Amino acid sequence: MRLLRQKADARADLNTALHRARTENKQVLVAFGAHRSADRQAVSKEMAAGPVAAHVAQRYIVTKVDVGDFNKNLDLARQMGDAVKKGIPAVAVVLADGSFQ
Repeated sequence: MRLLRQKADARADLNTALHRARTENKQVLVAFGAHRSADRQAVSKEMAAGPVAAHVAQRYIVTKVDVGDFNKNLDLARQMGDAVKKGIPAVAVVLADGSFQ
């Protein structure tokens, strides 16, 4: 799983994940969080190891989106049904064709 970069281009990362998802016949799991959030780190750790990891790896291409202090990449969150409305960390599932669940 890719590490969250502070200066990452979230839209470019999502487009790359969508391309991979189409190629690998998977969906995209978009994980919204804050770069230094302990909760985000805990979710990342859980998705990378343990019983959840195999399920995630088999079905999803994971991409992370940094929302900072709710002042970054909120356009992506809104596109996905305001995924961060109830707080972070939050996830959204995007089908390989770009539609949202």
